[in-house]
Order: sequence, then structure tokens, then C-alpha cells
Amino acid sequence: MNSKEPPQPFNNVYNDILAMYSAPIDNGSYQWATKPFFINNLAIGLNPQELVFFDKKLADDLDNCAYEFPEKIINMLTFEFDENLEIDIKFIKKAIEQIPLNPCYDTIGKDIKCTECDGDGEVEWKYKKHYKYFNCPNCKGTGLESKSRQVPNGKFIREEFHYIDIRNSRFNINHIEKMIIVSELTKSPITLIYQEQSNNKYSIFKIGDIYVLIVHCYKKDNHDSSNVICEIK
Repeated sequence: MNSKEPPQPFNNVYNDILAMYSAPIDNGSYQWATKPFFINNLAIGLNPQELVFFDKKLADDLDNCAYEFPEKIINMLTFEFDENLEIDIKFIKKAIEQIPLNPCYDTIGKDIKCTECDGDGEVEWKYKKHYKYFNCPNCKGTGLESKSRQVPNGKFIREEFHYIDIRNSRFNINHIEKMIIVSELTKSPITLIYQEQSNNKYSIFKIGDIYVLIVHCYKKDNHDSSNVICEIK
């Protein structure tokens, strides 16, 4: 008879997902949320724009919530499903691949102040009571004996500030990409289950037994669609 307990392969994954959504350490207003925590029976990780929650039994070593008003968080998570829209992840990934890439640069050398003109770029000529200023012959008027330069390093970075429209709301692609990571980690689809119809409110998505709340922009209040890469209705 095998007395070993059945394996729990997702425990570490759930902890990692909570950490993904926790506030950055340098965010002064959210110092209490830099580590995951629990309220009642929920494990929670949050930052100013996102919140992930699920049954606390799925995670390990959580502290009780240090926020002064935990009921405000619980009130946000009390909702009735009003949507049931499965998100087409492949469609979104193809759209993201079309975002232009900008080259990255390395800084070579450093700026060294000219010792002849003390970095002013000009030198003074004096004759009796007469004064005149000329470009420094040592640095040619730049104020620098040596100047750093930017050299392409062969790497590229995606242009910032692109969005995805889902139903009536607009989402930063970074938030959507994070949900795609959760989907791939848990091998579960992403489903929109709740959406508030106003600006700076939130939508809630279900990914397996994980729920993700994201603050969105309401499309009717945000008319700039130039950086919207795709729309899901």
C-alpha cells in the first residue's frame, strides 16, 4: 500500500501567480500589498491596476491582509456573472506580433568635461579692458573632451502603450499578456465573466479556478483608438 500523499503539481504555480500580481516593492501607497495575502477564504495578490484571487487552499504560506479596510477589497469581489465570453488567445497573440519594434542601444564611453573651459564650451580672450569669447579650441565648443554615444546592440523592444478592446472596454496589452501567462501555466482558457459599464471601473476574467480583476477604460469615454491592436466583441 502506497502511503504517499498524491502530488500537488500546481501549488508552486499558484504562489507564482500571486507574486506576479503583487505590488512592486517601490510602490509606497501599496506597501501592504507587496506580498500575497489572504482575506477569509481567498488568496489575493494585487497592484494598483490588477487583482488576482482564488481559494486560499491552493496557495502556501500566506499572511493575513495588512490593509486597514479589508472589507473594501471583499466588496469588489462580490459580483454576479453578467458575461460569458471566451477570449481567443491565438487571435490576440497574432495581433501583438504586429506591433512595431524599436531598436535598442548601448551607451559607449562617457561624457568627460573639458578641462580647458571647465565644461562651458567657451574661452575668454582679454586685451586691456576688452573681452571676447570664442568656442573652446580644445572641445570645439561642446564643453566635453569625450562624449558618450549610442550604438545599436541588435536587440529590439516593442512600442509601448497599445490596447485591446474587449466588448465595451479597453485594456492595456500588458494586462492581457499576463493573463495569457496564467492561462498557459494552468492550461485553462480565459473567459470574461463580469464587466462594469463605466470608465476606470473593472472587468473580471476566469482562468480555471483563478479570477483576475483588471481596471479598464470605457470605450465611450476614451475615443483614441489609434493604438488599439484588435477588438473582441
